[in-house]
Amino acid sequence: GLVAPADAATNVPLNETFAWTQSSGADRYHIQLSTAMNFSNIVYEDSSLAGTTQTTAQSLESSTTYYWRVRAHNILGWGNYSAVFIFAVGASPIAPSLTDPLDQAIDQATTVTFTWAPVQAATAYHLQLSMSANFASLVVNDSTLTASTHEVQSLAEGAQYYWRVKAQNNYGWGPYSVTRTFDVASLPAAPELIEPANEAIDLTTAVTFTWVEVQGATSFHLQLSTDSNFTLSVVNDSTLADSTLEVQSLTEGTQYYWRVRAENSFGWGSYSATRTFKVIKATRVEESTNIPITFVLRQNYPNPFNPSTSISYELPRAENVRIIVYDLAGRQVRELVNEHQDRGFYTVLWDGRNERNLLVASGLYIYQIQAGEFNQRLKMTFLK
Repeated sequence: GLVAPADAATNVPLNETFAWTQSSGADRYHIQLSTAMNFSNIVYEDSSLAGTTQTTAQSLESSTTYYWRVRAHNILGWGNYSAVFIFAVGASPIAPSLTDPLDQAIDQATTVTFTWAPVQAATAYHLQLSMSANFASLVVNDSTLTASTHEVQSLAEGAQYYWRVKAQNNYGWGPYSVTRTFDVASLPAAPELIEPANEAIDLTTAVTFTWVEVQGATSFHLQLSTDSNFTLSVVNDSTLADSTLEVQSLTEGTQYYWRVRAENSFGWGSYSATRTFKVIKATRVEESTNIPITFVLRQNYPNPFNPSTSISYELPRAENVRIIVYDLAGRQVRELVNEHQDRGFYTVLWDGRNERNLLVASGLYIYQIQAGEFNQRLKMTFLK
């Protein structure tokens, strides 16, 4: 008679050893294994067995019901089959439930720890990580994991990944989990500089720096230097939350260089292109043969103008001098001079920019000089 697996046995392992009692005078045995009660679908049979035990050559299928029987052979031929026993192979594990990273997560670091919920009775896990949704090429293909977590390093910046996990128990591998995707963060792009323009001249000692916002940036780093290698630092501020910064008390007649970079949760990006500008003061014009004998404010030249114009004036004696540009509504646009100056001939340039270093609109403007009791206004036209 049949011994093992017992009739109606459940959770039978994949590599079960079949056993039966010895038949007197038998010289060999014939075993049949089928998924059909009438043995119309035989999955394994062997009629050359000399002993009373046998392990199938291939593994059984998990979650499958089988039927088996045995008959004996002696010198007279084959006897009748035994009674048919039925048994069921245990089920493979369910698909794991993924935990981290979340599906469609963004801005992940290049080192990611994958975690999933443990599966009951699982003996191993298989993690697949790929850059393609069909897992055609694999970055990670590890079926030896025994814990429900795994760290992967050196992922590519800015890349999109797909991942899934399946579990194994004594009855085989279960199905894969649902596929999740995530994006690895990339460093922010280099900011695009706005103002001051590259190679701008005649800027005042107070300059407002502006640049284009960078998506995802949490802070900006502005460097301002008097050399193009940025070894002589004037400003080195990496705590800026906005895309603008005003810097005052720059040195007249000095060439400056500036650049900006952005930071996000992933780190600092590359610097922008370097721009340069020059701060120039009102210059005294040396006249060897002429000495001013009266206060004079001359018409600017050229007029109309673009991009800049010269305003000349004469001081017959030392005075505190202010030269201010106004719009037609009387609002101050730009203060060009505000200092004590000696007697002489002077010229100051206006580049058509306001106090925020932004280009003004085309139109008519008024410039006014105040030097002691001397006060005069003239008009000029700026064209874009």
